[in-house]
Amino acid sequence: MMEFVALGIGFIILYFAFVCGIFVAIALFYKTMVDIMTLIRPENRLTTAGNIMLTFIPLYNLVYGFILYPKICDSISKEYTELGLKKDGDFGKSLAITFLILAITVLIPIINIFSLVAMLVIGIIFWVKMDKYKKELEKYNKMGWGDATRKVSTSNDILD
Repeated sequence: MMEFVALGIGFIILYFAFVCGIFVAIALFYKTMVDIMTLIRPENRLTTAGNIMLTFIPLYNLVYGFILYPKICDSISKEYTELGLKKDGDFGKSLAITFLILAITVLIPIINIFSLVAMLVIGIIFWVKMDKYKKELEKYNKMGWGDATRKVSTSNDILD
């Protein structure tokens, strides 16, 4: 009897570790996306880094992703063009759309297990591609642009 209890506790710990690992991977993926957007000049951004956090909303991210990821890819394309770097296809736009379509098909019974495997593979490929762009952009701008274009007031007024 005690063996079954120990086995059950072991499975619970393993499941908890797996779920935590998934959340860590998702957070690191979104950190890569935010880092990319901060490395892109503000005039080349088609969306802000803050909009990426909206994809943490469940189910909303399935719809918003079709708007957000193409804008991120196009922003990278504009930055590459401005820096005079070699074009790299569609900069992951087709991978992002494929990833999102597979994420939606995971909700369909029977085919969901196949879609899940394909989604993970495409997601990893997309993440690696985005990380490659991040590393390339870091060569040109290690500090990131962030909100560098925001003017700082010299007024002593607290509301200014």
